[in-house]
Amino acid sequence: MVNYLSAAYTYDGNGLRVMKVSSGTTTVYIFSGGKVIAEYDNSALVGSPSREYIYSGSALLAKIDSTGTKYYHRDHLSNRLVTDSSGATSAQMGHFPFGESWYNATNDKLLFTSYERDSESGNDYAKARYFMSRLGRFSSSDPLSGSTSNPQSLNRYDYAADDPTDLEDPSGLCPYWGPFGINGRVICTSAHGPSGRDIVDWLVVFDYSGWVLGGEYAYPIATYTLVPVYGPSYAYFGGGGGGNPGGTDRIAKVKGLAEWKVGENEKCRKFIEQLLAKIYGGVPGQGNSNATTISSGILNSTYTYSETPNTGFPDANMMATGPSSATIYPPGAELSNQGLAVSFIHEAIHGVTGRNDRQIVSAMNGGRWTYPNTTEGIAAASRTWGGQLRTNCE
Repeated sequence: MVNYLSAAYTYDGNGLRVMKVSSGTTTVYIFSGGKVIAEYDNSALVGSPSREYIYSGSALLAKIDSTGTKYYHRDHLSNRLVTDSSGATSAQMGHFPFGESWYNATNDKLLFTSYERDSESGNDYAKARYFMSRLGRFSSSDPLSGSTSNPQSLNRYDYAADDPTDLEDPSGLCPYWGPFGINGRVICTSAHGPSGRDIVDWLVVFDYSGWVLGGEYAYPIATYTLVPVYGPSYAYFGGGGGGNPGGTDRIAKVKGLAEWKVGENEKCRKFIEQLLAKIYGGVPGQGNSNATTISSGILNSTYTYSETPNTGFPDANMMATGPSSATIYPPGAELSNQGLAVSFIHEAIHGVTGRNDRQIVSAMNGGRWTYPNTTEGIAAASRTWGGQLRTNCE
């Protein structure tokens, strides 16, 4: 138990806050994975929770309490609008970049990203630690040390790499774009959250010890392991004395990251669905213009590594060799996992749609051909739409 001014907090063995006593009210929290699904005030009966929460994946959809059902509508960061069962507006919420309240007439505690704001302190409960929006910093240091190759990570109090308008940190350990599941574990790219264009120095592998993740994020867990991500690029793809070469592991991680970007990164997903709609002449998000077709393409594709550059396009990172296969060339091996994941998405779009670079750019330009059918023209077309893909997905 931890006492804070007039409040007392109780945590379970996994570090989750399961009870709070404040202003004469005792609240017990019931979790599913890392999400609160019910709250009981002052010994409420088991069958009569004070509040229940309904989710779709990681997103909060609704809260049920004594006043009825309220539906939450959020943007890429936080809840912005609450409506009742008839669709009427119950509340509107807004905050400044680091979470300080701008307008919140109903004092809804679910104001900033996925955090619960404590009325007794004004701090946000961020699972691993507490966030102080008035300072734009966490109240305690990151339990993991930083790396000199990424100076930003040496600041163990900063929030989401000081990029609060693009990233969120649901666990208090890593930004929103980081977590994705592989082989029964949760991999979080860089606990300290460099921006998408920085090299990630570490993978933080959390052992969830029996947690039911269900697509959930990694929250404070008993053990973690630091695994270096970068070093000689070829170490991740080449031989290495038998056994399971590192290339298999890195490809699996990058595939998982690419799938996560397409399915969970809203900016990336919307760009892909708009692109598919232009290619197919459909409606973004519907039918074959749904981004899930690209996620499936990534999942079902085979990626292999070539130690020699592509003879026709020596600067190529990757190139599709079929509807569900692609070759990674040396420039691709030199990319960060974030960058290589975008290349996976790039080639999956080729494989799924059957369109080459010139055809994709033509579709983006309303059917007009803008590049000649030459080596230089094809490379320029690839850079044109591929650059937009990186801007939206990396």
